[in-house]
Amino acid sequence: MEKNDNELVIDYRNGDRKAIEVLVKRYLPSIYNFVRRFVGEEYADDVAQETFVKVWKHINRFDEKRNFKVWLFTIARHVSIDWTRKKKLTPFSVFEDEDGTFDVEDASPLAMEIFQRKETAVALDKLLDELPLDRKTIILLHDSEMLPFAEIAEIVEKPMNTVKSQYRRAIMVLRKKVKNGNAPKLQG
Repeated sequence: MEKNDNELVIDYRNGDRKAIEVLVKRYLPSIYNFVRRFVGEEYADDVAQETFVKVWKHINRFDEKRNFKVWLFTIARHVSIDWTRKKKLTPFSVFEDEDGTFDVEDASPLAMEIFQRKETAVALDKLLDELPLDRKTIILLHDSEMLPFAEIAEIVEKPMNTVKSQYRRAIMVLRKKVKNGNAPKLQG
């Protein structure tokens, strides 16, 4: 039977060094996806790694009465915000060759469809980059990670009704930008 997160934390504290490996394997894809959408692909590896280093350093402070996943995403959020502020990140560009161009003239229909999906995702990421960090966090945690508002409220340390309200407002802003044609345009 697979152990839950809190049991693995207790096992790690009791000397089972493999327990933290299980937690990392369990959450690495979700944390990587979250931080990638937050800071961009270029920095995602570093931010995800820094997140798990902080988890490892502070695992003895974790309160087993809390939800480990919420605690982990709280750390990932803080590391992402710190990284963004330190690096003063700008939106990243995608689909560029070494010389800065991308040619799609002879792309097959499947390749073109993949490009359009990626282009839509990049445009969405650029729109999300225009949101305040707290609203961007809420959108990513709810829509990408499928976390319930109650857990998001714990992660961002705000009341649940505030989180719901900020989510609704952020969605309205995004819809308005798309409807009014104010969505960021991709280059090339």
